[in-house]
Amino acid sequence: KGFPDAVIAAREGLAEVLQSQKGKAPFKDLLQSSLRPVLVNLADYRKLNVPLLEGLSRLLELLSSWFNVTLGEKLLDYLQKWAEPESKAPQPGTPKPVKASDEPRIPAAIIELFHLLPPAPDRFMEKLAKL
Repeated sequence: KGFPDAVIAAREGLAEVLQSQKGKAPFKDLLQSSLRPVLVNLADYRKLNVPLLEGLSRLLELLSSWFNVTLGEKLLDYLQKWAEPESKAPQPGTPKPVKASDEPRIPAAIIELFHLLPPAPDRFMEKLAKL
């Protein structure tokens, strides 16, 4: 994929910082507070979009050990919701519906995350195959 130079540089910089700060408490706190906005956007499947999921993919490449199995379970739940047409109907007070062009891309981007999940992505394969 062709990512902008800034995205590539940020990923390389984060990889270097992770290597030098491994296990240090102040860094862990900073990283957790930095990830909070991403996790907040993952809290509601209607807020998912392709750039968010691609960013999560890049984070998982570097930080998979920082995430727990709950993320995989949540992603499976979201895939099920995407498979149910009535779940995509707009409800009062909910985020704006996804553009039709992004509709198939979001579940595809979710599926692309499973091989990056800890501790064992194969734990989700049976459930994923049933969807």
